[in-house]
Amino acid sequence: TMESYTEVIAAWDPGRSGAIAILYPNGRITTWKNPGDAVVLCGLLRTHEVRHIIFESQNGAGSTRTGSPSMFSFGCHYGTYLTVFKVLDIKAHPVTAQAWQGTIDMHRPPRRKKGDPKRTEKEKSAAYRERKRALCNAAEKLYPALNVTLTNCDALLLLAYAKANDIRKIATADPAIYRGV
Repeated sequence: TMESYTEVIAAWDPGRSGAIAILYPNGRITTWKNPGDAVVLCGLLRTHEVRHIIFESQNGAGSTRTGSPSMFSFGCHYGTYLTVFKVLDIKAHPVTAQAWQGTIDMHRPPRRKKGDPKRTEKEKSAAYRERKRALCNAAEKLYPALNVTLTNCDALLLLAYAKANDIRKIATADPAIYRGV
């Protein structure tokens, strides 16, 4: 369990509109919107003496909601953060969305079956908003004293996953992630 944990841990939602949540050994939690600037991020993580960070791993696959230019931008943004973690000697713990979201008790829409008509962009957008609201509601239940928002809910839920699974036991990033760093 995390009760005996003495290091500062962070959870990072890597999206441009995501956030970073930091848990201190005394149990206090703070959140920040992604700074979008490596220098600011470096200062934030160094100032708070973060030793471990959990984040949603990215496979590089595009989504129907984003095009190639935005995926390139996201990849650069993501790579910058990974470099910062390595330079600051922060142990990076990537987890899949299926892993951390699978532990959350929330309503999930039924899966599409083979042969079902494809959803329209409007339907996809509505489903995305519904899922984000469900994630936000789940984070509010876990952290009722915090100001939970659509921006920080994923980071807070990642933090809950790290606590529940003892981040020290979650595999660290494959060294291949840092090639060229």
